[in-house]
Amino acid sequence: MKYVKSSYSRYLKKLKCSNPNGSSVRAPYGSVNELITHKQFKLVLPMVLKDNISGKGSNLKPDYPCIESMNVMINCLKINDYNEAPCGTEIKEFTECFQKYSSDVKLADEQAKKGIYNINENQSKFPIKFMQKMLKEYKTPRKVDDGPDLPH
Repeated sequence: MKYVKSSYSRYLKKLKCSNPNGSSVRAPYGSVNELITHKQFKLVLPMVLKDNISGKGSNLKPDYPCIESMNVMINCLKINDYNEAPCGTEIKEFTECFQKYSSDVKLADEQAKKGIYNINENQSKFPIKFMQKMLKEYKTPRKVDDGPDLPH
């Protein structure tokens, strides 16, 4: 099938053209010299990493420990007009759960001080404390080469 140029296709070609000879804006470069002399990335600031991160943009979900046992305990207390005697087992379950959570947090903090970081299966990012430690340990050199001199 032969392509027939219509007036509409010529109109579209005029819209796509960037220079008088009719080559398209997305036309590839003819030679390596054209590619090298093409306006390249302009460095405004030096490409240097900071030595710390803010942690504001963390996508880690907050940890809410013992929610179920706390709900059960509060419902039991509501039903019994906040009398603790009939809700002893629920209160005991909640306190055990919270003690286990606080001991786990303390253990994780001790391990973090030693440089051991446990990453959960559902966690996709490194902990912020770990990243801060690594960025302080392996600082980015402040004197940065600007790269090759390119025409601007």
